[in-house]
Amino acid sequence: FFDVAGTFDASLIFVMGGALITTFIGYRVVFAFRPRPFIGSNFELPTQSDLDPPLIIGAVLFGIGWGMTGFCPGGSIPAILLGEPSVWIFVVAMTTGIFLARAWQQRAGTTD
Repeated sequence: FFDVAGTFDASLIFVMGGALITTFIGYRVVFAFRPRPFIGSNFELPTQSDLDPPLIIGAVLFGIGWGMTGFCPGGSIPAILLGEPSVWIFVVAMTTGIFLARAWQQRAGTTD
């Protein structure tokens, strides 16, 4: 999508726009008509709005991984069923990174 010098596909702008519009409307409808969720006592919305180093580093690593491999972490899980070695390598690397990050957080005492 963002490869303007290569295989740029402008039609994906409509996919992204459709997702944004659907999400925007969905949140407005849910919050307008539902004072609380079906299951649970209240909606769990993020309260932290500052940009801290773990968030920035995580976002950078996410972007690099997606850009290098072409796999979104969420989409890579069902793609395992394709049997492609590149998917398996990505999922193993992603899972290893998750465990290493958690171990680092536990060691630093910054787990949530």
